[in-house]
Amino acid sequence: GHVAVSNLGAANVQVFTLGGSLVDQWPTGHPYGLTVDATDHIYVVNDQANVVTKYDHDGNFVLQFGSTGTGSGQFLRAWGVSTAPGGDVFVTDSSSHSVQRFTSSGSFVAKWGSFGSGAGQLSSPAGIAVSADGIVYVSEIGNQRIQAFTLEGFPLCNWGTFGTGNGQFHDPLNLTAIGGHI
Repeated sequence: GHVAVSNLGAANVQVFTLGGSLVDQWPTGHPYGLTVDATDHIYVVNDQANVVTKYDHDGNFVLQFGSTGTGSGQFLRAWGVSTAPGGDVFVTDSSSHSVQRFTSSGSFVAKWGSFGSGAGQLSSPAGIAVSADGIVYVSEIGNQRIQAFTLEGFPLCNWGTFGTGNGQFHDPLNLTAIGGHI
């Protein structure tokens, strides 16, 4: 296996072997979020251009979607990205306090979230992970919590408060789903 790294300062993605040998690299602008889908396509979020770029496993450009704005398929600050088992792509927008869902070909499907701390509301969402059983987990910097949603955006639960103790968070940036559970 290999590991893909979003190298923000150098504005590229680098791919390494387990032993740390560089296999490939390519320029990406300002690579913030990064994920790999079940077919080894790499999705990279450029938080300055507010686009998501899809590459094949060799780093060849496949497609790009998104733009700056507040409409469907647009972002004010695209941040995190994850793919669902069925191939759909989920992207957090930290500045518009929302999550957007796209097909693997970049077509807009849905958008949910609004600024706040209630169920389904978001405050500076950052990381995002979709579990094998289709639960969308979002880390929120503003609310210092993790919130879980269905694939359609229905809020299921949330947990966490500000702090450094067990079950508390201080700027939760990234998360990943493990074995169908977070």
